[in-house]
Amino acid sequence: MTTSKFRFTELALEKLAIPNKRIRYHDTQMPGLILDAQTSGKKVFRVYKKLPGTQKPLSVTIGGFPSVPLEQARKQARKAMADIAEGMNPNDSKRYFRAASVSLYTVYEEYKLTRKLKKITLRGYEQVMNCYFDDWGNKRLADLTEGMVYRRHCFLTKKGV
Repeated sequence: MTTSKFRFTELALEKLAIPNKRIRYHDTQMPGLILDAQTSGKKVFRVYKKLPGTQKPLSVTIGGFPSVPLEQARKQARKAMADIAEGMNPNDSKRYFRAASVSLYTVYEEYKLTRKLKKITLRGYEQVMNCYFDDWGNKRLADLTEGMVYRRHCFLTKKGV
């Protein structure tokens, strides 16, 4: 992988040729902001900086150029670098946000794919999901509270299930 340093401008980034191998361009105006130019022609803004107390630098993806304009990339890079300076990993918050937006049904389907379940067990799970949690299937896991689970459990227990 080759590296090159220059001051990023919209025009200069547009004129970059498609490389034979991935090239990492560094912005001289904003240290830590890089542009990965890939052999596919894709250009991606990233922040490449060390988290305090670690040896290996983080690579935080901002977005593809030209979908993400240079000024917006610099603004997002400033925010990511501020988080890194405070000891926070911006990639962790992205992972948390993605995980928080997953629905109960999605997690259930993923669970079924990752386990070897007997037919009778799977049939029991399907019955529980369809009969008792059908109204929760599209809810985000982050929205399901301990109180909701407790109330559902009490309701089902009173029903004799």
